[in-house]
Amino acid sequence: MVGPRVSTQKVGPRQKPALAISADDLRIIGEKRRNPPEGFHVKRSALVIALAIALLAGAVIAAYPLLSTGGGGPIHWHPQLRITIDGNAVAIPTNIGIDPSLWRDHSLDEYSMMQDMPDGMKGMAPLHTHDTAGTIHVESRVTREYTLGEFFQIWGQTFDGQQVLGHVAQQGHRVRMVVNGAEVSPSYSLVLRDGMHIELVCGPQ
Repeated sequence: MVGPRVSTQKVGPRQKPALAISADDLRIIGEKRRNPPEGFHVKRSALVIALAIALLAGAVIAAYPLLSTGGGGPIHWHPQLRITIDGNAVAIPTNIGIDPSLWRDHSLDEYSMMQDMPDGMKGMAPLHTHDTAGTIHVESRVTREYTLGEFFQIWGQTFDGQQVLGHVAQQGHRVRMVVNGAEVSPSYSLVLRDGMHIELVCGPQ
């Protein structure tokens, strides 16, 4: 009796059926790989650059007050000047350093924040006034030292230990300068500071 026939052929591992993908599907898949979905994507390098710029800007702002004289940016200070002659307060004119008749010296014009105005009008000196309150506006494109003498030169007036604005001290009188409550010798070289209070007094000793 003949038994069942046994095959001696080895059976290989089960093969997975191949996926049938059309040419159109392949094209769509390729396009998606080339063009990923839109969204907000920021590269790490861009974030690093943005952070560096922010830190640099912060450092500049923090260091600005420490900039050396003559090397800094613009300044806008407001020292106060008061003049008294024989007990009478003298009004400081409006528009010193703006009105041509009150702008006699132009040696500091290069530092002005507004050298020219529209329609060909002249601008203003870096030291000027806007009213009769005695406020000296120090508005400069650069940080530098300005003196009381330079303001008087722009104004076209003078003062010293014997006279103020051409008014000579009478016998028994003298000229005094008081800065922030302390008396000092009258001097053109007094350096102006923001909020400084200056008094020029021509009167009894």
